[in-house]
Amino acid sequence: VQIASTSCKSNLCFEVNGIPQNSNILGSSVLSVSPLFFVLIWPFQSVLSLSFVYITIALYYDLVNYSVQNR
Repeated sequence: VQIASTSCKSNLCFEVNGIPQNSNILGSSVLSVSPLFFVLIWPFQSVLSLSFVYITIALYYDLVNYSVQNR
């Protein structure tokens, strides 16, 4: 989301995909907030998925070690 101050006189306007949007309108403010929300949520999602992958790999190695020890 690029903040375009040149296309608007007094109001804050956001350029969404090259289209200037007035921030006073509810829909465009939702459009300008949702990428920020996604950016805030994304690290938590990636940490969760990384920990899930790590736990899966650790369980797999535990199973492999257990089967190797009990031969």
